[in-house]
Amino acid sequence: MSKFISRPQKMAGRRGLEKVEVPLFTSEGFWIQVRDTDYFLSFDEYPFFRDVSLEELEYVYIDCNDHLRWDWLDIDLSIETIEGVAKHPEQYPLRQQHPPTRKKTII
Repeated sequence: MSKFISRPQKMAGRRGLEKVEVPLFTSEGFWIQVRDTDYFLSFDEYPFFRDVSLEELEYVYIDCNDHLRWDWLDIDLSIETIEGVAKHPEQYPLRQQHPPTRKKTII
């Protein structure tokens, strides 16, 4: 089954929204640049990003409430949470479990 993704409207010109850059993507996670700050989001801490494409990761913006939004992925993360997980991970014990990858069976 193929995954169809429709491209949301461009963010340019929409009031209160800022573009965010994804300058580096590795097998361990990815870096995002928000304003003048760089954040590393590891796949261990944010497993729901593990199986997404670079194109899906790059389509991110920050809204007027300091939330990073990935509309294609239906993910919304606050900058406060990202900073909190990085500085005090013990205060964020609950994490979404990444569903196991299904193996394809060829008959």
